[in-house]
Amino acid sequence: SGTWSGDYGPDAERREQIRLDLKWEDSNLRGVVRAGFRDLPVSKISFKPESGAITMEFDAQGNNGQTVHYIIEGTVNGDAMTGTWSHDRQRGDFRLTKR
Repeated sequence: SGTWSGDYGPDAERREQIRLDLKWEDSNLRGVVRAGFRDLPVSKISFKPESGAITMEFDAQGNNGQTVHYIIEGTVNGDAMTGTWSHDRQRGDFRLTKR
């Protein structure tokens, strides 16, 4: 849980700032991805504390108004979260640090 901030992108040169707010509600983990001016509720989250594996899915609106479905797969190690993202035929990586 908490606020995580960092960047994501398809390669080392093209990076965008991002923030992820996570919180436990009862036994369910909830989240919101904050990218630029957009707040994108996470529709699915799975976290395995024993391995640190985290997966998330959310939808965003593409440039032409179409729905873009993101799939995030990562690992939490202390105050660091790293992993990959994909949608359609695009993919890349992300690096977040807990504040």
